[in-house]
Amino acid sequence: MKKYLTIVLSLVFAFSAFAKCAEPNPVPPLTIGNIKIVVPNDNGLRGYVEARDKTSDEKLWDKTIYKVWKKPFKEADVQWVFIKSISEQDGKVIITDERNRKYSLDLKSKKVQKIKQN
Repeated sequence: MKKYLTIVLSLVFAFSAFAKCAEPNPVPPLTIGNIKIVVPNDNGLRGYVEARDKTSDEKLWDKTIYKVWKKPFKEADVQWVFIKSISEQDGKVIITDERNRKYSLDLKSKKVQKIKQN
């Protein structure tokens, strides 16, 4: 019995190692005026940014850009989607996720729009 339990546990660990998602690369902060935009990338189920005071690093606000709806019976970490880059364009923050979807965050209104791609 112990032999079979060892085999089963070995197989479970072996297969689960293949499904693991790599840690996201850190996204460098973006400074616009006195605001520093950072990407926490904490759990992969919510893509969000935080605005911080450039000088004091005090958190001013955060904004959810997208949510990942987890599918039951599918391993969680393969469903994670992280933000991979942020940039500034015309007073807006452009956010790109790992699936190359782009979003626009208006810093004044805090409105998020998905950018349509060809």
